[in-house]
Amino acid sequence: MRCQEFLNNIKTCFERGFIDYSKFREIAAGESISGGWEVWLQLEIAYGFLKIASERGYASKCSREEAYPSQDIKKIKKEIDGKMNEETDEANEIKPYISTTGPVRDKNSAARADFLLKWNMGIFVTDDTYVELKCINQSHNNPVRHAWKRFEDDIIKQTDLLRFNSTLNCISVLVSCGSFTEEEVRGDEAELRWLWEAGKRDAYVYDMRNERVSTLKDVRVDRECRPFFIAVAINNLPEYRGPTFTPELWSKPLSNEGGGV
Repeated sequence: MRCQEFLNNIKTCFERGFIDYSKFREIAAGESISGGWEVWLQLEIAYGFLKIASERGYASKCSREEAYPSQDIKKIKKEIDGKMNEETDEANEIKPYISTTGPVRDKNSAARADFLLKWNMGIFVTDDTYVELKCINQSHNNPVRHAWKRFEDDIIKQTDLLRFNSTLNCISVLVSCGSFTEEEVRGDEAELRWLWEAGKRDAYVYDMRNERVSTLKDVRVDRECRPFFIAVAINNLPEYRGPTFTPELWSKPLSNEGGGV
């Protein structure tokens, strides 16, 4: 699934109680939990998405810390069946996983997603979504800046990974709170524009106070502090694939203090 569908499903999870909003609000605003609360939210999201998939008649599963696969891993797995434990030149050339620097043979060396959502909608129709999730942590000395920096790092990570497997469906998600200003979103030098610049990425937001999912560039701008989810997906544009790919072509993320919140 892509950003908009992902956030619409998150919205449904809250509306139907699949994600506990009272706990979400308390944890997001509290300072008593250090080290992050992403694992709790991952499990809440997984539970909600499994319920939604079941109601739609889909088989589904969620895997945490899933290794990112190399191109067409199903074909690779078929070819390497019985060979991975062999110390041969052919076996050593098999690299079914990827890191941010290239394909790797060892799963322990692979980059890992925070979690993988897998929906099987038919015999030949599957939807695998690799998700990176970062949440604001109020125990940090600068929680807003800290959360946005980690979110930006996830976007760069997934951008790098798409060099080596352009079939991946990747979403980076930020859960934070704050407000959005006209200058940050739609100004001549808008700080957040790099998130959807020139079609290279899709960026959507679930504004929880206004109960609305929209593109980030169409988010409601005001000074009202509220919780939100932002989801960003990298688009697989052909001109950015292959060994000549450089992150600079995608624009370097801004180092923003306010981070739009």
